[in-house]
Amino acid sequence: MRISLSILSFFLLILDQTNGQNSPNISIGSTFTAGDHGYLLSSSGDFAFGFYPVSDTLFLVGIWFNKIQERTLVWSANCDSPAEIGSTISLTNGGQLVLNCANGTVQQIYSGAARLGIMQDDENFVLRDSGSTNVWESFNFPTDTLLPGQTLLSKGKLYSNSN
Repeated sequence: MRISLSILSFFLLILDQTNGQNSPNISIGSTFTAGDHGYLLSSSGDFAFGFYPVSDTLFLVGIWFNKIQERTLVWSANCDSPAEIGSTISLTNGGQLVLNCANGTVQQIYSGAARLGIMQDDENFVLRDSGSTNVWESFNFPTDTLLPGQTLLSKGKLYSNSN
């Protein structure tokens, strides 16, 4: 019985690591594809980061309320140019967060050297370097909604989706 439980635990661990929906983290080399329902959930499951559908074939890289029936978008990286189905979000081996659109265009969301991305329970998606320092966070680039705990920086702008 102990061996069976160990094997079951091992397979559950593998499944958890291969399904981005169960983890709040994205690591170097990870990719999500628009249309594949891949996204990161905050630990509470209240918030998600990934491809938010605006139609059957167009998606925004965004953060949304995940536990309410009307999944409301609160932040997006590409609000004026939705990505087509098949587009990808990647945390590259060099640590950049990149949107690679199916039409061949590339949008750098973050161009530094992150090692980990985390969807936090406060609705903030953060990128951290190898020293666990936040090097980028969605709260610093508000779109759609100002969230509790989020501030608009001096000379900052709030952008809204054109839809």
